[in-house]
Amino acid sequence: MSNIKRKLVVVGDTSCGKTSLLHAFTQGSPASGELPTLLDLHEVASPVPGSQTQLSLWDTANHGEFSKLRNLSYLLCDVVLICFSIDSPQSLSNVLIKWAPEVRHLSENKPTILVGCKKDLRCEQNPKSRNVFSQAMTKLVGRKKDLQSDQESKASDALSQMPTEQVSHKEATKIFRQIGARQYLECSATTLEGVQQVFEAAARAVTHYKSG
Repeated sequence: MSNIKRKLVVVGDTSCGKTSLLHAFTQGSPASGELPTLLDLHEVASPVPGSQTQLSLWDTANHGEFSKLRNLSYLLCDVVLICFSIDSPQSLSNVLIKWAPEVRHLSENKPTILVGCKKDLRCEQNPKSRNVFSQAMTKLVGRKKDLQSDQESKASDALSQMPTEQVSHKEATKIFRQIGARQYLECSATTLEGVQQVFEAAARAVTHYKSG
């Protein structure tokens, strides 16, 4: 039986950890430092035991000519990983403001998985600062999906002025439900914790979507 090829696209803010995640999975070793966007297509066997699926992994970037290439990356994709960094609340707010709407528009409602990267950086947060972030995210989530550009800008600016804190699992889960993703998972490309599970979930999401 020939392998079935499925296309997986990874998106998210610059430096949120998406390239490191791909490196950790394809190389099977911890990623360290800032890695350049993977321009070469990586094809790997599905991590799901017994599967005949071959995953084509597509990295993306957000600057210059890479932005145009990112839009083209969505063509014929089967599953999308929307990544944010656990040590950057702004990257999570951008999931709601930028990435989820872009994915819905360009990927024809293919299954998505929300991925919290850099889990190893999570530490005990200041309760007061975390409460401020939660309140800001609650206001943002409560807005209508058809936010006008000026409203988006104000919401983004307000969050960008907040002290940098880590994102809690509860806060990320709230966004995961808001954007209609299939699953929320956390991982670390530095320790490899959760990396395998992310791609197993992606492979299973493709199978369920195709069979459904």
